[in-house]
Amino acid sequence: MGDVPQPRFGPGSRGVNKGRPKAADELARRAAERDKAKEAESAQPSEPATPPASSPKETPSSSSDSRFGGKFGVSDAGGAVLALVFWSWVVLPILQGGPERMKNTLRAKFFNKGPKGEWLP
Repeated sequence: MGDVPQPRFGPGSRGVNKGRPKAADELARRAAERDKAKEAESAQPSEPATPPASSPKETPSSSSDSRFGGKFGVSDAGGAVLALVFWSWVVLPILQGGPERMKNTLRAKFFNKGPKGEWLP
C-alpha cells in the first residue's frame, strides 16, 4: 500500500475536512430528519379545516419580516441608496447654490457638459 498523494490545493490539501462530516453526508442526514418530521406530523390526527383566528398582537409589519431575520430587506437598502443619490445630485446642489447649481450638476452628470454648456473632456 503506497501513500495516497495529497492534492496541492483545495479542501483535501491541508486536512480541512478531517473530523467534519462531508457535505453529502450532512445533506442526507438533514433530509432523513425532514422525512421523519413529516411522517410524525402525518401520523398525528389532523385538526379541523377552519383557519385559526388572527391574534390581536399580530400586525402587518410583524408578518413582513425578511427571511434573513431583520425587519429590513433588499428593497429597503435600494430605497436608501436611491435617497442618497437624490440627496447628493439634487438637494445638496440646490441648498449650496440654488437651482442654477443643480442644473449645472445634472447637466455635468447626465449630458457630460460644463456649466456654460461646453462638452467636458
